[in-house]
Amino acid sequence: MNYRECCYYTNTAATDIVVAFMNEYNFGVIIEDSSDLTREFEDRFGEIYQLNAADYPETGVRIKFYVPENEDGLNNLRELQEQMEQLPLDKTPDYWEYNEVADTDWDQYWKDDYQPIQLSERVVVSPTWIEYDAKNEEVVVLIDPKMAFGTGSHETTQLCAQLLDEYVTDEDVVIDVGTGTGILAIIAKKLGAQTVCASDLDQVAVDTAIENMSINTVSIEVVKADKLVDIAVEPTLIVANIVYDVIRMLIPQVYEKLMSGGHFITSGLNEQQGETISAQLAEIGFTIVEHRILNGWAGIIAKKK
Repeated sequence: MNYRECCYYTNTAATDIVVAFMNEYNFGVIIEDSSDLTREFEDRFGEIYQLNAADYPETGVRIKFYVPENEDGLNNLRELQEQMEQLPLDKTPDYWEYNEVADTDWDQYWKDDYQPIQLSERVVVSPTWIEYDAKNEEVVVLIDPKMAFGTGSHETTQLCAQLLDEYVTDEDVVIDVGTGTGILAIIAKKLGAQTVCASDLDQVAVDTAIENMSINTVSIEVVKADKLVDIAVEPTLIVANIVYDVIRMLIPQVYEKLMSGGHFITSGLNEQQGETISAQLAEIGFTIVEHRILNGWAGIIAKKK
């Protein structure tokens, strides 16, 4: 079977929403943002960023994914494009390019685009086909990039991973809300958390998380749920890397569910949204332990009094 390489060109501001729509169709995406070529990256953990300008568009953002050249794949692509036309936001330059990829080239196309990523001092995310040699106390999370919802490269995932790395203990009972691939739940378990439960509203996400947990040989309960009260465990730590509006609605549930003295880690927020969420957390009775910024994104850890 052949595949179609789909390249959608847009701008930085529209990228997160566009990618969210693509994720609804289980399209694993590659984001190539021209601004990365001039951006100064933080290197707290000794990362070396070597970006090739030839891999990026001259301006704006190129979002790349692959669909099989069959009826289901092309129908999904057509439905996605129709929905994106209705999005009420500026997607300029807003155009598509396509290339055909022979079946024999498929695996190599994916492998060329992914390398291990160090998210925190101890946490490394690696594609399944790379045998990463863990150093010292590093824990390695294996992710297949062809699955839905990303691979951990986004700043919000990095912020959550860093906070988990620093605050998870072997006595913690953790709930990962809106788990997606399950990456944060897997990180928490590999860092030594006693018990971890992951939840998501989307059945595709639940199935994907279960598959990733099997790849990583970790024991984590995964449930389809939209409310914390529907999850049986009594958590000492809750982590949620989800969108701003959902976090705002979730905070009262988090405060009620979390044990006294427990922690709430959250991201998915830009700097301004982070300030609003910090204020809401303080108002309901949390103490803000840390409020971090990484390349314009906010990560927060708060403690229930």
